Amino acid sequence: MASGVPRLRARKKYSKKTIDTLLKGLDYSTDGIFLSVWDGKILYHNKAWLDIHALDENTDLRGQMIKDIEREDLWPILDKAREETAKHGRFSYQFGTIRRDGKYHDVFFSADVIPGTDPPIVFVILREVTDLVRMQTEIARRNLELELLNEIHGAMTKTWSRKRIMRHIVKLLAGFIGAQSWGIYFIDRSKEQTIMIESAGIPANVLKGLKRIPLKNDMAFASIARSRRTFVIEEELPGYYGDDKDIRRLMGFKRTIGFVFRTGARRDFLVIFGLDAARTIDPDVCKFFDAAAKQFGMAIERVELLGVLKKREKELHDLTVRLIDFSEEERRQCSRMLHDEVGQALTGLKLELEMLEKELGPLYSCTRKSLDAIRGHLRLVSEGTRALSKSLHPAMLDELGLVSTLGWYIDNFVRSEKLDVELTAAGFDENLPGQISLVLYRVAQEALTNVVRHAGASHVAISLTKGYPSVIMEIEDNGRGFSLKQGKTRSKGFGLVSMRERVELMGGTFQIKSSRGKGTTIRVKVPIEAHDDR
Repeated sequence: MASGVPRLRARKKYSKKTIDTLLKGLDYSTDGIFLSVWDGKILYHNKAWLDIHALDENTDLRGQMIKDIEREDLWPILDKAREETAKHGRFSYQFGTIRRDGKYHDVFFSADVIPGTDPPIVFVILREVTDLVRMQTEIARRNLELELLNEIHGAMTKTWSRKRIMRHIVKLLAGFIGAQSWGIYFIDRSKEQTIMIESAGIPANVLKGLKRIPLKNDMAFASIARSRRTFVIEEELPGYYGDDKDIRRLMGFKRTIGFVFRTGARRDFLVIFGLDAARTIDPDVCKFFDAAAKQFGMAIERVELLGVLKKREKELHDLTVRLIDFSEEERRQCSRMLHDEVGQALTGLKLELEMLEKELGPLYSCTRKSLDAIRGHLRLVSEGTRALSKSLHPAMLDELGLVSTLGWYIDNFVRSEKLDVELTAAGFDENLPGQISLVLYRVAQEALTNVVRHAGASHVAISLTKGYPSVIMEIEDNGRGFSLKQGKTRSKGFGLVSMRERVELMGGTFQIKSSRGKGTTIRVKVPIEAHDDR
């Protein structure tokens, strides 16, 4: 093959034997190599170059023009190579083409001008990169699948409705396979039909006929609905006819892919994507759709569980409100009973005692002392009853406001020689809305009860700050403190829960800080405007 190489003028001359040796060495290369003169005449080619072109290895193309060998659709690449090598001395390009035997392959093309040759000689390397491109494509597809599954998983964390999350995931999958239309169906097995939930890209004149598809009229469609797996229909849609129109023809596509998935509520859904006839569906895509279907089912199941959870939370919220209202009503009734019934009974006893004194006339000194003692006990019981009545339901909240009522409670029930309670308030030029005043009073009442019973404190500081949009109350003691984790399991844990529930029902925040030996601080913040009922 080397004997046919024309003599070339070069700055340095090589012997024919040296040139033959170099060219024979190129025959062992797995890359396709050929040399051409600037005008495109082939000077040399190796066997790998013939193999890449699907030519017999004994073919000899030396002396022919490269454009007479290459396909016409590759001529622009050859022209570009000549233009670039003239400017820069080299050119490289990667492309895909069809060989003479009809086989598609990807080729990397590299052209370099050999320095010092006259006329210029172009050294060209053709490298078969079909497997490399296939691997790169596969990696890119896998990465895209992973990104898509991550997006589906990310959608699972969003608090969307079932319909919205279905639409979002189906759009992602439709974009992945290039679907021109899609539909989501709920499979109602009791009525042997599928009911469309959402769709896109379906012509209006067809959509009506696809809203409900009876399974009993189409065995193929019924089989798909029972499968709970990915399916591909290469020829046409299932043969369902509606309104005397051939829906398969009106849909405008012949190839479909879809899957059936089940949620935790044991409800089945069918998703169908429509593609034009030119699209093919790789088996690996079906495997990916199997994985996506599982993610889809998990996403919908999560939405359904969140819906149940929200319903239970609302029920719990309503129950808590009723319990608190019931508790307040019980306190109100007890307060009224103490004030009206017990209070009146004590007043009656006092009057009867005075009448008895008048009827008895002059009394011995010892008898007088006994009557005075009874009168004193009645007074103490009466005062205690009134105080307890006010404590159970402080009607003075509406009349005097939170600060005065809380001060009264501290003076009558909490402050003592062993416990100093400091109350400060700012911004209370007007009374708070009644609901907020009652919540803050109950929280302070429960907190002070816990201090007396458990804290062993000598000082408690209560600060009230009113400023729009919120009122803030802080209660800090210098007691022994406690572990918040252990506090949840103790008797005072219920009191903390009750305080938190009251505050959060008002849209506020409840924070508690405590540790052993460092006291306890409670901070409550409640919005004012949302509950301003004045």
